[in-house]
Amino acid sequence: MTTERYQRGWNKLMEVGGSGGAAERVIESLKDIAPDVANYII
Repeated sequence: MTTERYQRGWNKLMEVGGSGGAAERVIESLKDIAPDVANYII
């Protein structure tokens, strides 16, 4: 999923998630358990 809206959401998540990569780790861990939830967050 690489729509413009998804990309804007991903960029905003990285902005508020900080430089430590915590937001990225949360999204990656959710992909295994509930992939739709990871997409909805973004």
